[in-house]
Amino acid sequence: MASVAAHVHQVFVYVETMCLQACMMSVPHHDHSVPGSGRIRSQRGFALTEILVTVVLLSIGFLGLSAMMLGTIRGVSRSNSMTTATTLARDKTEQMIHANYDTVMPANYPLEDYNTIAGHERFQRSVTITDDAPQVQMKTILVTVSWKDDQAQTHSLTITSTINQ
Repeated sequence: MASVAAHVHQVFVYVETMCLQACMMSVPHHDHSVPGSGRIRSQRGFALTEILVTVVLLSIGFLGLSAMMLGTIRGVSRSNSMTTATTLARDKTEQMIHANYDTVMPANYPLEDYNTIAGHERFQRSVTITDDAPQVQMKTILVTVSWKDDQAQTHSLTITSTINQ
């Protein structure tokens, strides 16, 4: 986000420089071709009002572009978090599916709180195991991964799986 602000600042500095150069070109000069005439002629260039209108329009455009870029950055961040949560839940589910049926019990899968999952400090993972569901000799596994976004809102994702003996 800082790089976006730096880029917008560079663009504004460039536009300001161009405006100043254009203003210098449009300064009227006395016509010395006819001595004593005192007439004023303009060099080619832009009028100050044209430059101001251009700066205002460019500013509005850049503000809209900045808002759009911020929305895109937030969307990408949400997608990355959802992908990470899905991967964490799927990894734990796979681990439990491949474990011995008798070892799949809540005591063996405690809550992994925030800052305890290596490389994923913003995530929390919990496991719920229901015996004899949906049938006898089967277990239903729910793996829930929660995370906090940049605005401190909590989101969660749950994957459900069933294993049998």
